[in-house]
Amino acid sequence: MSLSHVCWLCGGLNITRKRRSNFSGNLVPKNFQITDSSYGTTLAIYSCSDCGLQFCPDAKGITEFYAEMEDSEYEATRASRTLQAKKLVASIHPFTNIGKLLDVGAGSGIFVADALKAG
Repeated sequence: MSLSHVCWLCGGLNITRKRRSNFSGNLVPKNFQITDSSYGTTLAIYSCSDCGLQFCPDAKGITEFYAEMEDSEYEATRASRTLQAKKLVASIHPFTNIGKLLDVGAGSGIFVADALKAG
């Protein structure tokens, strides 16, 4: 088993592929746009039997891809998405303590920005 197929969270070796990749080519920031015709295209997804984490070992450097991504169609709806994020943050706020929040699939970070503002 290659080193890339070691669990990123617990270091476990009991890794199984949950979903085959339906992506071909080299990753570029454009591949991470939300409003394009290839939405739903994924790299292979693996799962750790030890801790349950699911991850894509082929997504190295993903943070940089998101940082460089431009999606004008998605950004054109920022006002309505911000309103939705504020309502969601308000609905979960009574159930939280000061701590950490994980937004899986954060896109351009609209929800994260509103969560940070709310504390």
